[in-house]
Amino acid sequence: MLYSFYRMEINKQAPAYYQTSITIDVPIEIVWGIVSDIASWPSWNSDVENVDLHGPVTPGTSFKWKAGGATIQSRLVVVEAPYQIGWHGATMGIKAQHVFKLTQQGTQTVVTTEEAYEGLVSSILRKYLRKVLQTTLDKNLQSLKTVSEQRAGTPQ
Repeated sequence: MLYSFYRMEINKQAPAYYQTSITIDVPIEIVWGIVSDIASWPSWNSDVENVDLHGPVTPGTSFKWKAGGATIQSRLVVVEAPYQIGWHGATMGIKAQHVFKLTQQGTQTVVTTEEAYEGLVSSILRKYLRKVLQTTLDKNLQSLKTVSEQRAGTPQ
């Protein structure tokens, strides 16, 4: 796997921005295996209906996916196993940036995810889209925690 040796930074000043974290009681490799398996996102992320990945999971690879009723055209920007995966995407006049950052702390993994929406639609629907990001990212991290701990056999 090719790596991008920099940290992807999200525009925290975007009209809609949200960051959240969760601690998962499994080693980083298990969580990385789930978040980096883009084609399998629908198996744990209830917002993702389908994914069409157009190549290996490396920077520059594009993928088309449907989430929340919208079809999104995205491109991987950073893939640094097992620490970070991030992409840019666009749909319905919204330009999005998203990143998962993983940090090993003992036998646990801290996952931080950030997403930002830019563009005219994001400026107009700023409050609504901020709430959507908060609800969606919090729910998705909880799902990631559940699936990761189930895979590792960690008692719930």
